[in-house]
Amino acid sequence: GRSMPVFYMRTNISIPNSFIEKASKEAAKLTNKDESRILVTVDDNCKMTFGGSYDPAALISFRSIGLKIEDHPAISKAIGTLISEIGINPDRCYIDFVNPLPTHIGKSYTTVDELMKQ
Repeated sequence: GRSMPVFYMRTNISIPNSFIEKASKEAAKLTNKDESRILVTVDDNCKMTFGGSYDPAALISFRSIGLKIEDHPAISKAIGTLISEIGINPDRCYIDFVNPLPTHIGKSYTTVDELMKQ
C-alpha cells in the first residue's frame, strides 16, 4: 500500500536526532512498511506536566492505515522500550493509536485512497 505511518511525539525533554532515526526504523518494523514511507515528528522541550509533575513525560500518536487493534499492546511495549532509553518512564506516556481511512489522508496532490487505486 501507499500508506504513510506517522510517529508523532510531544515531550518536555530535549530529544537527540539519533532517537528520531531509531523511532523511524522501529515504526517501519512495527508496521511492516518500508522506512521510506515513515514520517517521524518530535516536538521536544514542550511545556508539559503528567500527574502534576514536570518529570520527563510524552504524548505519542502512532498512525498507520490498517493498524490492527490486536497489535496495539506489542507496539506500546516497543515504544515504551524506545522512550525508556532516553529517560522517559513509560508510565509517564500516553500513546494514541490511529487507523485513519485512506480517504482522510492527502498526499502527492491527491488522497492515499486515490494513490492506492493506481
